[in-house]
Amino acid sequence: MKPGKSFLCGLVLALSLWTGCSSRTEASDQKVAVFEAESSQESLTRVLIDANASGGQYRAATADGTTLATLQTEGFDTFEVWVRYRGLPLVLKSNEGSEIARLDANESGNWQWASLGVHRLEETGDSVQVFSPFSDRKASEAPSGLDLVALAKPGIEVADLEALVQPAPEESLTVPDADVVLKSEPEAAESEGPATATVRIDWSQKTGRVADRQYSLNIFNGYDTKVANDPKYVEGVAYMASPILRYHNMSGMLADPSKNRFGWIDEDAKTWDAERITAALDPLEGLSRERLITIGKWPKWMDLDKDGMLDQGQYEAFAQLCADLVRLLNVEQKRGIQYFEISNERDMVYWLRQMKKGQPLQIDELAKIHNLCAQAMKAVDPGIKIGGPAACRGDLVQPLKQFAILTLENLDFLSYHAYASGDASETDVNIYNRAGSLGKNLATIRRMLDAISPDRAIELHLNEYNICYTHRVRDTRMSTHKGAVFDALVFAQLVQNGADVGNAWNECDNVYGKMARDFELRPPAHVFHYFNKLMTGAEVQSESDSPRVVVPFAVLHDRRENWVLINRSPYANTVKVELSGVDSDISEASVQCLSATGLQDFTMKLSDLAEGVILPPDSVSFFSAIAQD
Repeated sequence: MKPGKSFLCGLVLALSLWTGCSSRTEASDQKVAVFEAESSQESLTRVLIDANASGGQYRAATADGTTLATLQTEGFDTFEVWVRYRGLPLVLKSNEGSEIARLDANESGNWQWASLGVHRLEETGDSVQVFSPFSDRKASEAPSGLDLVALAKPGIEVADLEALVQPAPEESLTVPDADVVLKSEPEAAESEGPATATVRIDWSQKTGRVADRQYSLNIFNGYDTKVANDPKYVEGVAYMASPILRYHNMSGMLADPSKNRFGWIDEDAKTWDAERITAALDPLEGLSRERLITIGKWPKWMDLDKDGMLDQGQYEAFAQLCADLVRLLNVEQKRGIQYFEISNERDMVYWLRQMKKGQPLQIDELAKIHNLCAQAMKAVDPGIKIGGPAACRGDLVQPLKQFAILTLENLDFLSYHAYASGDASETDVNIYNRAGSLGKNLATIRRMLDAISPDRAIELHLNEYNICYTHRVRDTRMSTHKGAVFDALVFAQLVQNGADVGNAWNECDNVYGKMARDFELRPPAHVFHYFNKLMTGAEVQSESDSPRVVVPFAVLHDRRENWVLINRSPYANTVKVELSGVDSDISEASVQCLSATGLQDFTMKLSDLAEGVILPPDSVSFFSAIAQD
């Protein structure tokens, strides 16, 4: 629920309840004020999520003796104060801070309405406060807090108050049994045959968006020191020119090197293996502008009950382990690693599991771990950027918002993951459509971050994505020209919807890799190469009159006009390209076209482009303007 909405919503609803009318009346002495969780600006509080709370959110106290809500009573004469609450006792205070009513704890575990009594304006002053004597951590079972407060006409029925309760947004608070992927955009249907499209690019109209670090990769097999030191592997990573390399191997990084070819930790000494880390990182030194190290989870000795969660007594020890890695990499080895990520997809065990079982979420516990680690790590190197939680369910925005609020002072970037499907029989058009759905999800999270942190920009990282979320399916499109089309569509969405960084999964393996396990380049590798070589810089306005067929994307790269045309159709389509606002005198463009037949390199006259060029089915074509001598 949005700030400012609550008062007007309550006003209209309550007038119809009081007067028996279905329309609003101008009765100044018959008003209702409604407090909703997100509208409170009180300090020492936090907004938490619960599917049974109004709008899916409620406000909890972070410390004993916290004001949860303040309501203005001006314009009221006699009124009754109602609260929808759960857990701890509540106190009603006047504007002078004196106690005027008290409620015992609601220990039912459910949200319930209760009255804090009937009061007069001369008794309360021009405002009242709902006060929590204790923090929510002292609640016995279900998390405690305040959902709604209403100032109502005396005698109002609880059934009428229930009309003020808004349903939770189902798409943000429910988890089906199966893994969820992005939903398709139904309006983007597959074309029924070859088509003719017109693309218009205006080089004088910059969009204000910058393509910079969005075409980046995950390093997965590079943890294997044998792989990392193979010249062909290094050559392939260099070719793709990823601006940021995210080092992530969930099962391997925290394994003992004697037992796992990816391992970075000495289990006997319970510390990092400096020699193994050096052997993995040195070969790719200097191949990217920045690097990110993901500490995917805690070692097994810190999770003795094997529930996936960090054992309560190990929080400080894990924070120290993370700080030790920063010290090794940036102090002792002087690598200058810029980014560190605390945990990977631990939303699975801290809130997705609870959602499925209808249990209280544990977002605050993962946030506490993040905060402890971030503080310990920055004590070693204050210049690093720390983020998380690398959530596997980025479509669940409310838990990400709560995590961001709880970690705000220790959060430099928010990260999450997204995949198009888990079904290899899914149609190509649905896979391509989901690049657009991914963009909409990005934009929603970007707006959320800007709202909760208006004065300090928090970077947004989509740092794992591809077509299929499970390696067991082995969707072969990820290794073909169709995977290249999907990557190109995602690249445009990343730039246009506020992502600071995008890291595709992954650089090298036999299922997802832009390189195969023998280090042969697959078609998507060429898309990474040419996007990073040609398509960085200020985005300019481009549009297609048939976006279901051809998607354009254009940038000014080093004062050079470069653009890409993505044919997301199974047909060879004709595209007419209209260019305007060009400062330089250009008449030709160099072209690199990636399709089912491979990579072609040639030159075209702009006059031929204006008349129409045929793009191969499922292809990505790069155009770079050639200035006249």
